[in-house]
Amino acid sequence: MAFSSQPRATVDDVRAILTSFAGFFERARLLGPRQVVVTLLFMIREDCGYKRALDTVSALMGAEFGWKKLPPKAGSFAKARRKLTPAEMLAMYQLALASPSAVAARNRWLWRGFRLMAADGSRFLLPAHAALIEEYQRPLVTGGEAYQPQMLQMTLWDVGACQPVAWCQRPCRGKGHGERALLMTLLKALTSADLLLLDRGFPSRRMLFELAARDIPFVVRMIAGTTTDFAEVAAFMASGKAEAEVDFTYRDPDCTPDLVQRLRLVRDIDEKGNGCVLVTSLMDSSAFSAQDIIQVYRRRWGIEVAFKDMKMRYEIEGFHGTTPQLIEQEIIALMFLLLIESLVEEAAISTLPPEPPDIDDEHRPKRCNRAALGDRISTLINLAIRAKPTLHLWQEYERGINATAQDRVRIRRPNRDRPRQCLSQFGRWRFRKSTAMAA
Repeated sequence: MAFSSQPRATVDDVRAILTSFAGFFERARLLGPRQVVVTLLFMIREDCGYKRALDTVSALMGAEFGWKKLPPKAGSFAKARRKLTPAEMLAMYQLALASPSAVAARNRWLWRGFRLMAADGSRFLLPAHAALIEEYQRPLVTGGEAYQPQMLQMTLWDVGACQPVAWCQRPCRGKGHGERALLMTLLKALTSADLLLLDRGFPSRRMLFELAARDIPFVVRMIAGTTTDFAEVAAFMASGKAEAEVDFTYRDPDCTPDLVQRLRLVRDIDEKGNGCVLVTSLMDSSAFSAQDIIQVYRRRWGIEVAFKDMKMRYEIEGFHGTTPQLIEQEIIALMFLLLIESLVEEAAISTLPPEPPDIDDEHRPKRCNRAALGDRISTLINLAIRAKPTLHLWQEYERGINATAQDRVRIRRPNRDRPRQCLSQFGRWRFRKSTAMAA
């Protein structure tokens, strides 16, 4: 077939990821690591249970897995899942993140030479099983404890390539389990080639000075117009200036005298029309105008879309696992799906004629529909898992890639001033009955 090199390269990269599960752990069985991971991908992709996922995988690629007539039983799959550790899956994810197609996607969406990285946390509602309650605890709420345990996940997200780069989880209660503490553990994944975008819940003097010390460029929204403002921010707001360079101070308990860091403040308007302030380490106003800083910060919205996809499009909070190991497995499988979506987008865009570079950040590039990218995953995995793919599968993949390439729109930031809704049947803050009765 006359097929461009990048779509074929994407298939080869996904094949390399999946086949590495077959040989890396030296397990040859009907439900080895590769079969377990592929079934998990279909289970999350199709939002179904063990039996239906096994039936779907068997119909598409059962012969490739050695499933001669019927797929393995759901009970056998449950046992096989316990033999696959999250550490093994994370090792494979790092190989996938370093694949040529994944790297090409990240390089395509650089901003002024920077990889745009956003960090944020989101709570995941977990099943109320003893092992999960012990590991993640029930969050404290007014009057007692919530009914279900919750997990806080901090994610580093490449908002250009739409790829999850790193993440970690902690209980939603206890000292050292907040978003700032979790972000500190992920800073090692960032370099001076990354531009970190943070919302107003993250700034602290320690955080700003830690980023500066690690030479990690950043654009951070500051709390402004409240009694908790930094003194430097309050003085800037009172000055009426549009931007300024300001010396920030930090009293580090491990050194004297106080540390001083010169940073740049830029005035912006938030979603409700109120004044807000951005602080950045990009000091060169000739290379990065105030409008550049404002526009690039708004790219942070990409991580909000990512969490929306996790919770609404993939419905990740409908976990099937009942232990911390199985919960981590499903989250890593979800990250694989989101990464593969990025690879599909790279394959789709590569089939189009090259576009002229954007004049500035006001002209946002067109991006593929995320749901349409997800629709291509089943065919892509089916194609990648086969040693000798059929012409029919290649044609189906090609049609899907071409259709996805034509389904592109410019990204618009929606109005965020809307009520948030919990889709859980129990609600996010349902009380334990025993606690409510005792109260």
